Amino acid sequence: MKGEGKGKGGGAGERAFETTSIKGASLSLSEVTMNSQTFVVFPPDITGETGGRAVDGVIGYSLFSHYVVEIDYQSRVVNLYEPAVYQYAGGGESIPIEILSNVPFVRVQIPLAGRKPFAGRFIVDTGAGRFTLILNAPVVASNNLLALPQKTITEPNASGVGGDVRLTVGRWPSLQLGHFTLTDPVIHFAQDRKGAFASSDFGGVIGGELLRRFKVVFDYAHKRMILEPNAHFADRFDYDMSGIRLRAEGADLKQLKVIRLVENSPAVEAGLREGDLISAIDGRPAAELSLTEVSQMFKQEGRERVLDIIRGEEKKQVKLKLRILI
Repeated sequence: MKGEGKGKGGGAGERAFETTSIKGASLSLSEVTMNSQTFVVFPPDITGETGGRAVDGVIGYSLFSHYVVEIDYQSRVVNLYEPAVYQYAGGGESIPIEILSNVPFVRVQIPLAGRKPFAGRFIVDTGAGRFTLILNAPVVASNNLLALPQKTITEPNASGVGGDVRLTVGRWPSLQLGHFTLTDPVIHFAQDRKGAFASSDFGGVIGGELLRRFKVVFDYAHKRMILEPNAHFADRFDYDMSGIRLRAEGADLKQLKVIRLVENSPAVEAGLREGDLISAIDGRPAAELSLTEVSQMFKQEGRERVLDIIRGEEKKQVKLKLRILI
């Protein structure tokens, strides 16, 4: 497929880039086929892998504007319905959404101690899989959020289509979405000066770590999002307890490379270094583990993990005792 023309792309991160387009293509998902589509083509260095899995593209507004899209995180199924005949019959809450520039926004309220709560418009981003909520830099600065007493650390491995993203991560007492109150969530505070997270046009982004606690229905035709809590609604909002940031490398994305370390973390105390390759965790070969699985393994307080490490020509084994970092 050959891209034509030139366009401008951007998003999370401070870099803009050129895009091309492929017109007249078709897109099929199971028994649904959408014809006469235009695909936007990103430069090859923009997309690659997410969570240790190869990513070939992103499906967006064209699908969501034609169908009611139900994402059942617990069952790992996406159902598509015709808007004209769709009727929701569950016990979830219908939350109004705005569609701006083909992107869905919802209102989120964040309590501020001793002050009026912050209420803002947030993008609903199913692709931000490991994030609960990201606050844009102008919101962080104008409300002086990083000056409030809380334990925070610098997020050492955040990036978007526009390159690296500067984020600080901490916890917040609660946030409100519709009538749902989510307690002690992990929140990321953006500090970018350019790109999407530097925008004052909206408050930030809701990600998959929040959404996975629901069956989520996007009904663009009726400008609503329906949230139906699932069995994971009351799950604790956990954050990495190792201090290791990994990247999947190699042609088959089966190599786990340490790319960054959090200061004063179990990983640093265990003697890990940037550039180390993890060949096994608790005897399980790294080639059998996805980054998502490893992430969950590193969120178990008090658990000791045994890592087999390759450092140049040297092979060694280290013990990593996990503890809460925020």
